[in-house]
Amino acid sequence: MELLFSRPLHTRVVGSRILVFESVDSTSSRAFNSGRDGTVVVAEHQTEGRGRHGRAWHSPPGLGLWFSVAFTCGADGLEFAAPLAVRDGLRPFCALTLKWPNDLMAESRKICGILVERRAGTTVVGIGINVRHLPEDFPPELRASATSVLAATGRAPERGDVLERVLTALDDRVCALRAGQGEVVRREWAAACDMEGRRVRYRGVEGFVTAIDGLAADGKPNLIDDFIVQLSIGNTAYIVGAENRCRNDNGRRLSHWRGHSSLIFGSLSLGSWCRCGRGRQRRRSWRPVAPGPGAGPSGPPAPPPGGDGPG
Repeated sequence: MELLFSRPLHTRVVGSRILVFESVDSTSSRAFNSGRDGTVVVAEHQTEGRGRHGRAWHSPPGLGLWFSVAFTCGADGLEFAAPLAVRDGLRPFCALTLKWPNDLMAESRKICGILVERRAGTTVVGIGINVRHLPEDFPPELRASATSVLAATGRAPERGDVLERVLTALDDRVCALRAGQGEVVRREWAAACDMEGRRVRYRGVEGFVTAIDGLAADGKPNLIDDFIVQLSIGNTAYIVGAENRCRNDNGRRLSHWRGHSSLIFGSLSLGSWCRCGRGRQRRRSWRPVAPGPGAGPSGPPAPPPGGDGPG
């Protein structure tokens, strides 16, 4: 097995313990059982690697980096910090863009996926980075949508070097979160997603994203998929759990995500929103108000049928 850690990590949180396996079911499953803040679990191969929405993650040996990091405290905002850290860590090797909410893309193809999971006081960030794949190394159904550092640049960096840089960048971001800079990190993530100003079409309603709301009811920055949309009729709509079709100004499809979304209409005041979604209610301190003239229905329509999307 290739040596992935040839020198010590110079980090404060990430890498407090490092566990390396030749093959595991899932690095995230192992990380949940690690019991120590900052534990990194790395494997050459996963037999049950997973992505978003329960999809399988293709993780063959020797080609990519499959690892997870466990956090037992100070985990709010990791959904924002992790993709920024991967982007920063890979910058010397490959120019990447961040696709909302947490995929890293090279030339419009997915090079990295991130899954953040929480259980019983532990948060695990699972990261899969395609490093040395050639097109034929991907399953046929992924060849049109996936890429690797090698395929995108023609260069194959040492996987250990990539891993060290990403973990170091993640440590910097985690320390920023724990120093109270969660909102700064969230704003940088929102800007990197480049969703603001994009046209959103959903169940016959169309508008432009004016903000990605990233605050839960308690004010903590840990939501990644609520949009505030400016409608052409002058009002705003709040899309809760915004797993929807997004198109640019030319009508070209940007993405199609899966989920159970709802639209809530209201006045231009952000304080008008009473929001429900994902099977639970989330309320802010303000009360709902009646829609202004020409606004849409006063309540959310039925959720749309689910569809496949990026994991």
